[in-house]
Amino acid sequence: MSDLKKSKAAEETVSETRKSHGKMTLKQIAAWIAIVLLVGMYVFTLICSIINSPLAEQMFHASLYCTFFIPVIAWVFIMTVKLVKGNGDDKENRDQKK
Repeated sequence: MSDLKKSKAAEETVSETRKSHGKMTLKQIAAWIAIVLLVGMYVFTLICSIINSPLAEQMFHASLYCTFFIPVIAWVFIMTVKLVKGNGDDKENRDQKK
């Protein structure tokens, strides 16, 4: 009986994924923003080092810092949205306990 419930839950998850396939979620938008920021920072750092700019060393340190800082901030943002908005896990947990 529990296999039937798991199968039905999996089918519902797949159908929800198909419905939202065309829409960008807030998580995806946050992830893309983080990717663009990191790639932009790396490209700018590379350009500064190629032209031998006095900013090259500072940009290298900023890139190292942002490599860790931006993903952490994106994760905190995503988790905050998940907590505020809710993600439906509570309903699934209640169904499994029954």
